[in-house]
Amino acid sequence: MKKIMLFAGLALTLSGCATAITHEAAHIVQVNENEKNQVKDCKTLGQVTGTSSYGGLFMQEAGKSYAKNQAINDAANMGATHVMWTLAEGGFFGGHAAGVAYKCPKVAAN
Repeated sequence: MKKIMLFAGLALTLSGCATAITHEAAHIVQVNENEKNQVKDCKTLGQVTGTSSYGGLFMQEAGKSYAKNQAINDAANMGATHVMWTLAEGGFFGGHAAGVAYKCPKVAAN
């Protein structure tokens, strides 16, 4: 029972360190490098990066996700509408993400 409580306490402690996505960042369109045509008419704002200490055997996807959240939050602070990912990976020692932030013109609604 002590081991279960210790593991639950550790999980709760670690979850407090996770990078949450901001309201502004939630509206950013995420693009892969093979979808470059989506940002061809956009202004490049700069590079964004993120890191996470989540890793190990079971938290690699979480590490990648939290690193992407950190980078996309930075893109939102730059005024970006899109992020094209150049790197997004989770590993045993944590997650890493990198991309390029873009501000694209608004498309008129029909």
